[in-house]
Amino acid sequence: MDAQHAADADAEFLRTAPRPLGVAAWHGALVPASLDALADDAVQLLSLAGDETFWVTADEAQEGAARCTLERLAMDVLHFHAARGAPRPITGCEWWVQVRRSDGPVPGIALHWDSDEAHAAGCGEHVPPWIATVSYVGGTGAPTVVLPVAANHHGRGLCADDDGNSGDAGGAGGGSGGGGGGGAQGGGAAVLGAAPAVPGGKGAVPAGLGAGVYVSHPVAGKHLAFDGRLLHGALHELTAEGDGGGSEAAGEGVAAATTRVTLLVNLWSGRTPAQLSRVPGRVAARPSNPIPTPDPNPNPNPNPNPNPNQVAAR
Repeated sequence: MDAQHAADADAEFLRTAPRPLGVAAWHGALVPASLDALADDAVQLLSLAGDETFWVTADEAQEGAARCTLERLAMDVLHFHAARGAPRPITGCEWWVQVRRSDGPVPGIALHWDSDEAHAAGCGEHVPPWIATVSYVGGTGAPTVVLPVAANHHGRGLCADDDGNSGDAGGAGGGSGGGGGGGAQGGGAAVLGAAPAVPGGKGAVPAGLGAGVYVSHPVAGKHLAFDGRLLHGALHELTAEGDGGGSEAAGEGVAAATTRVTLLVNLWSGRTPAQLSRVPGRVAARPSNPIPTPDPNPNPNPNPNPNPNQVAAR
């Protein structure tokens, strides 16, 4: 198999292969004492690098020599989910931060599919990550909404009609926003509805997407993970009252502004996204640096209880 055929096979694998989880959430996954520092680091990273996405190879994560605390957390997320295994080797993870103010120009994130964005920009082909994750550094802001809709190689949505036949749902746009899902396997996700099952066949919705629509509200320290193929976003319209979604400051009659801070980490299997690189040393030197500690040995199975293994941000 030549290089192009291998790349095509990897892309099709990521669009169609069932994942080891649908949607799962872990409460108390981040060490509480680290949250304020992580929030400060996220703001500082945005000021230094904007919305840039960074890459860590599986080998670099195994070595564990993180350049900053945020990269350390990304490595820990990779370790945690790589323990589930994958049909093709986990190549690494891409990571980035998001800081959204409820009174800012863009308080939420539109529905989208995560994708190899540079590749899509170059040739138009949509290739999703293996697993997508959101780690909530704070407990306010828009919830992550996940729908059981995947995209084809053109980035067009595949859904089911009332007869259970697959069809083209149109495009929701690409871009890395965090989120995804299928069947709930942990706490923190609420089933709102269902879609009919779709039979296999050419152009059909890939197997294993689940049927529920899920809403994950920010809880400080919560970690959300999901099938990287799925349509998702952070919808400000669903923000809970008191989290920047309609509460009023005492005596002032104006909405109390809140800030949503998240770290997004996507794992890739069998493929490395185009044009991504590790966080530069000059940038990583500004946020806080990690304290060397032993690697975690987490249980990769979702735990709906409030205090499962803490996976990162030590």
